Amino acid sequence: MEYALLLEYDGTNFAGSQYQPNVRTVQGTLEDSIIKFASLNKRTKFASRTDSGVHAFGQVVKIDINKEVNSFELQSALNHFLDIDISIKSACTVDSFFNPRSDAISRLYTYSIQHGQARSPQQSRFTWQMNYCLDVQSMKKAIETLPYDSIDWSPFAGKVPENYSTIRQLQSIKMIGNEKNIQVFVQASGFLPHQVRRMIGAIKHVGTHKISVNEFENLINGPSGSVHFTAPAKGLNLTKIQYDMPLFQ
Repeated sequence: MEYALLLEYDGTNFAGSQYQPNVRTVQGTLEDSIIKFASLNKRTKFASRTDSGVHAFGQVVKIDINKEVNSFELQSALNHFLDIDISIKSACTVDSFFNPRSDAISRLYTYSIQHGQARSPQQSRFTWQMNYCLDVQSMKKAIETLPYDSIDWSPFAGKVPENYSTIRQLQSIKMIGNEKNIQVFVQASGFLPHQVRRMIGAIKHVGTHKISVNEFENLINGPSGSVHFTAPAKGLNLTKIQYDMPLFQ
C-alpha cells in the first residue's frame, strides 16, 4: 500500500535528508522507523532534498509498505518509533503514479535572520544570528532586481552533475523585515544545490554594504559557481510543497 507523509524535522543533527551510509539522515531515520511497523516494498521517495542542518516544516515523502492501515494509525505508529526531532504531521493514501518530486508544482523555502540584537539561545538552531544591524531597505531593493524568467542560475549553484540543467525560474521572492527580524520567502518549481542559501548570502552582503545593489544584480551574469556567499544551513526551512490537488486534510 502506498502513502504520502507530511514530514517535519529539525535538521540540526541530520547529515541531510538523503540516505548516506554510516551517518544519521532523515531518510535513514524514517525508514528505520517504518520497518519496525511494516515491511518496505521499495525505498522511500522524498519531494525535495535538504542539506545537512536544513530544517523542514513541509517535506513530502512517498512510502510503499506491505500493510493497509488508515492514515491516522500509520501516523501514530511511525511517530511512536521516530526520534523527537522528526515527526509525521499527516498521512494519506496515494496511487502508484504519484511522484512526490516530479509532481510538485512549487517548493517554498523560508530563511530566518535575527540582527541588531544579542543572540537568542532558543532560536540559535533555526536562525542566522548577528549582533549588528543590516540595511533592510537595501536588501529589499536587491531582491527586486532578481529575474523571474527561466534563466541559468548556475552562478548561485554549488556543484552540479555533468549535463545537469541549471535553468530555473523563480515564482516569487519576498522579504519581511524590521530592525530585529528578517524572513525571506523563496518559491520556485525547483532549485539548484545551495541556490537558496547563496541567494540569501548575497542579499545579506548587500545588507552589510559589502556589495552594492548594482553589484548584486550583476551576480547572475557571472560564471558557474561564482557566488560564494553561502548562508548557514540552520536558517533555512523547507516550508511547503504544492501539488495540483491538495494531498493532506
